[in-house]
Amino acid sequence: MRKLLLSALLATLPATVVPAAEGRVPISGPTSISVPGTYVVTNDITVTSGSAIVIKAMNVTLDLNGRTLSSPAGADVILISEIAAPRGVVVRHGRLVGGANGIHSGGSNRVELRVEDVEVDNVVNMGIYVEAAQSVDIVGCRIHDAGHSGIYVLGSTGAFDGRVSGNLVEGRIHKNGIVLNGLASGEVKGNVVADFGLDAGAWSGIQISAAASSWRAGGNLVVDNTVSSFPGGLDDYGIRIDSFSPRNLLMNNDLRKNGLFGIWVASDDNRLVRNIASDNGSHGLTIGIAAAGSRNYLEGNQTQGNAGCGINFSNTNSHLYRNNILRTNTGGCVCGAGAPIIDAGGNIC
Repeated sequence: MRKLLLSALLATLPATVVPAAEGRVPISGPTSISVPGTYVVTNDITVTSGSAIVIKAMNVTLDLNGRTLSSPAGADVILISEIAAPRGVVVRHGRLVGGANGIHSGGSNRVELRVEDVEVDNVVNMGIYVEAAQSVDIVGCRIHDAGHSGIYVLGSTGAFDGRVSGNLVEGRIHKNGIVLNGLASGEVKGNVVADFGLDAGAWSGIQISAAASSWRAGGNLVVDNTVSSFPGGLDDYGIRIDSFSPRNLLMNNDLRKNGLFGIWVASDDNRLVRNIASDNGSHGLTIGIAAAGSRNYLEGNQTQGNAGCGINFSNTNSHLYRNNILRTNTGGCVCGAGAPIIDAGGNIC
């Protein structure tokens, strides 16, 4: 009888859950989590107003347990309060449907967050949206049907560290696939981004950037990603590295059927090695902009069937390229090359 009374009491308190002694707390309805602990969703949750889950505590692990959570268009499905929960939040193993954003952490307090094995479907804005990141890992997630972007992480006031790996961002993504604004010494690996950029405008499958050089962003590993804006995006970039994110290694990425450039690097001291850029709507690889981008090194890349040049140098700063295969590009093998750009040999046109 005592157990029945306790169960009945907990059932009447869906708004705030208190951890059990064993630290694994069941969630069966819309919930505000205000105590550290491990929580497990026990059934699908659909709400008609507000967020399905609000996290207001540090050191919270939320196991969606394969369940589906849904919220209306005006609310985030999972809302993380960066004031009360800036560190130690993990969300994993489930599906989020509808809502303004699938997972959203807003404001200016910088957060530490890990999201793994979560599917996000049919959101008004972003699948995963972090407005002020300190450390963010997003691993093995699938995001599709987003009115804005799939994954959008901002450093807000400075660089952040993190890992964005093994994600599938595809299927009617209206703007960017993945945006990492301020990533430093991070890893962007093994993601597949496709069917993005449905809205007019030059969006990116993967964009790595920073708001200012003082953030000290850059130095990232960008490897083994596959990016194509096809079939939705007609005027978009595959991978874009902006001017305040230098010293990245881009290796073994496959850029095919993007509306504009396969890769566009506008910062200093990047290495582009063994990337494949084919059948893009403009240049395969574009290096630099008029006012930025120096000392980039290109080796062993393959560009073919692009509507522009195989490699396009947008400035005459110091760059070096060698051993690249640059064939059947409508605009030619290499454009804009000239001293002090160095052809170190072995390029095949």
